[in-house]
Amino acid sequence: NPSDPATVAADPDYRDLLPYVDLEGDPARVRPRTVSDLALGFDGHRGDRRRWDVMFQLANVANVTALYNFQSVFVGTRLIAPRTASVKLRVWF
Repeated sequence: NPSDPATVAADPDYRDLLPYVDLEGDPARVRPRTVSDLALGFDGHRGDRRRWDVMFQLANVANVTALYNFQSVFVGTRLIAPRTASVKLRVWF
């Protein structure tokens, strides 16, 4: 991976990601970021036994764009996932 800001800015594959990295640091690193997730859950009981539960999760609440694993030994540059909502329902019978 190139670490010269001018080289990165000239490459259309990397140009959009330049604001998210500090190439002039030693070593080059991704810029700090804050990504917040939110989860709420409820357990449904009948008597003394749990019968079901439900959970709602919202990942990347602010829908920020950020990188992780920049120039890692194991993997290349990755973008964090966009805002994602999910619901989980479990029932015991």
